[in-house]
Amino acid sequence: MRAATVDFFEARGLFRARRDYHGMAGSLADELFTEFFSGASETEKRELARTLISIAIVEEDVPEDYVTEAVLLIGSVSRDVGGQWFHSHVGTIREVLEDPTRFNSWRQPETYNPPKPFREDHRFATSLLFSLYFIDSETAEKVWKLLMSKAAGSDFARYLEDVKSAYLALTESGPASGADA
Repeated sequence: MRAATVDFFEARGLFRARRDYHGMAGSLADELFTEFFSGASETEKRELARTLISIAIVEEDVPEDYVTEAVLLIGSVSRDVGGQWFHSHVGTIREVLEDPTRFNSWRQPETYNPPKPFREDHRFATSLLFSLYFIDSETAEKVWKLLMSKAAGSDFARYLEDVKSAYLALTESGPASGADA
């Protein structure tokens, strides 16, 4: 399943059509992966989820664009297909989001020249938190509260508010009482 994931990143094999997504249509490219994910067997879905988590969070020597893509795909899959495929990785996601050394980097103002590595950028944290809301909203809410208590008065706090607002707008409800299915 790793090969299929890398094929998506590289727009080859089953995902050659991704090359045709330009401009505004580029945002639709994730649908190619979520459709592929939806059609996979349960075993393959678990392996794809593990692969995305590994690339996004665990592995050190992966191309920066793979990290970014993997984080965004975790969000797309958990939102559009279901977060249950990532449940076994909630602890890993939570550990990363609650890491104080990472938090300090996320709280710093954005830098564009040179840009920060994605894992050090607030967008990494907010994208993972957004995904976590669809995987386990109760845990996401606890993490959100912790991050908000540390981020008070910073741009990062505003970004965290935006994540929660986006989740609520998409679900038209608050956090579930318990893990989401």
